[in-house]
Amino acid sequence: MWVDGVKDGCPDTQYEYIVYDFPSWGDFAVEVSIGNTLVSLESINSTTKKFKVKYGNSTDFNAWVNVMVKVLGVTVDNTDFFVHLSVSSPSSPNGGTILVCPNGANVNLTTNAYMNCLFHCDYIWTAPSGVNLKYGAFQGNSIRVLPQHQPVELLASGIPTGYLGLLSVAAKWSECGLAGDTYGYAEVYSGPPVLDPKVNGSPSQGYDCTTGDAILTVNYQPGTTSVNWSVIAGTGTITPNGAICYATPNNFLLIKVREENACGATEHFYYLSQCGSRSYQIYPNPSETDITIDFDNKEFAQGLLNKIDLLDLKGNMVYSVQFKDEKDKAYFKNNKSLKIDTKKFKRGNYVLHLDFGKYIDKEQIILN
Repeated sequence: MWVDGVKDGCPDTQYEYIVYDFPSWGDFAVEVSIGNTLVSLESINSTTKKFKVKYGNSTDFNAWVNVMVKVLGVTVDNTDFFVHLSVSSPSSPNGGTILVCPNGANVNLTTNAYMNCLFHCDYIWTAPSGVNLKYGAFQGNSIRVLPQHQPVELLASGIPTGYLGLLSVAAKWSECGLAGDTYGYAEVYSGPPVLDPKVNGSPSQGYDCTTGDAILTVNYQPGTTSVNWSVIAGTGTITPNGAICYATPNNFLLIKVREENACGATEHFYYLSQCGSRSYQIYPNPSETDITIDFDNKEFAQGLLNKIDLLDLKGNMVYSVQFKDEKDKAYFKNNKSLKIDTKKFKRGNYVLHLDFGKYIDKEQIILN
């Protein structure tokens, strides 16, 4: 015995089923039981071997239907089948993640648009704030279309970069007599990756120190195609693992991370040293003629040093040199040390300030 009829039904709709391979002898009766109150038995006819079932006014249910053939109340045959509603929430547009490149190509938005039921009910697409959509001649932050009318486009022109927010698509079942609407969502990102670099869980300060190993991380943004780590200068070891890199500087390490997606690439430089150590020496001290500031790496000085000041004990500045821009910092492309001629200064005690932006190192200098 088997039953023929619709297994994927539409809400608030009646369907007829017919029982085949019905026994040809005896006075048989057909009975039907349904395991969900949202599916109701409307009628049954043992003579024609037909029964009718109505799907309820809902957007989500499944039900087992059991059909029995009985003689004098005794079941002599039975079969089960499974019915469910073919209306569902819109799937997450574009798989749940959308990457758009500012002023690049528009992005076609897709979801499970054509439903077996209620395909005549509108979908409403809504973009994150500041982002516009397009369908045909219509443009705006929110657009109403029939679900089979695809694709809606997300416009790339003039959008900001970074994480833009959630895009939603609402199936307006409430306008078709159902109890409520259903939704699908996707996160929208724009432009090259936003790294949000960290050292041991805290935001990277540009120049960071660690005790022992350091855990360097960047944000692995959806749509990322590659993350590459490399040592630019210094000594030590790194062990890259995707968006995480384990680093151990012997004294100082300059590490570059580069993350790419379809819109481009973003780089960050980690200037990393062991806490308590410093990547330069000052000599001679005491001095009679001049003093030398010798950096372990020219990359360290070029990347971090902003200014050198020499002050007397009253706080008066007697010497200052700045490294504000690329022209100033170009000195360290070929040099890792700097000399200060002290012959014109009075003999006595001074304080040397090395300004690295996030912090200032201070060293007492004695001129004999």
